[in-house]
Amino acid sequence: VVGLAFTALSVQAMEHVTEQISKTGFDKGAAGMVRHGRDVYRTLTAQPPVAAWDRRESKLVEFASYITRCTAPKDRLVVLGYLTELFVLTHRAFGAGEAYVLPDYFSTEADQQRIVASFREHRVPIVLAPNEPAYTNDYPEAMPILHKFLVAEYEDAGEVAVGSGFRVLVPKTLPLAGVDPDLGLPCFVPSGLTAR
Repeated sequence: VVGLAFTALSVQAMEHVTEQISKTGFDKGAAGMVRHGRDVYRTLTAQPPVAAWDRRESKLVEFASYITRCTAPKDRLVVLGYLTELFVLTHRAFGAGEAYVLPDYFSTEADQQRIVASFREHRVPIVLAPNEPAYTNDYPEAMPILHKFLVAEYEDAGEVAVGSGFRVLVPKTLPLAGVDPDLGLPCFVPSGLTAR
């Protein structure tokens, strides 16, 4: 009996069981559990998924919210680095045909030509590139075809403090709809922005 009591107290201390039960709405009766179930369903089915969160929650959520406000649902993204959760949060497809583009991964001449071809086949209004000097130290030498394409076709629109920090590159020739009032970055669809 003492062992069982000690175990129960230990589980409560480590896992905060009563708090977890309260979160389910169980302690508020059937109405509380239904309300909690409805909230969980709304969170898990939000499209795009980032719509379920307060955009002030984190820099990643804030940036993902910007992408959903300022790009079209069929637009694609490219991340030079590792930030795969951005594709999930924004419900946007891979613009490079891969979830991430890293030096020494998908960096053969054929891979780079395929990546550039993917840019030409799809509208890719946003490319995230590592901040300097990380980009210059890695990409021009490891991926010269992609680097040459980005220099010719894209321009720097600003930086975001997401992950280890990224520069936002945008197409030089894609018309802007305005500027996002929260982040000051370009918008490519007219929703929730200020005129440029």
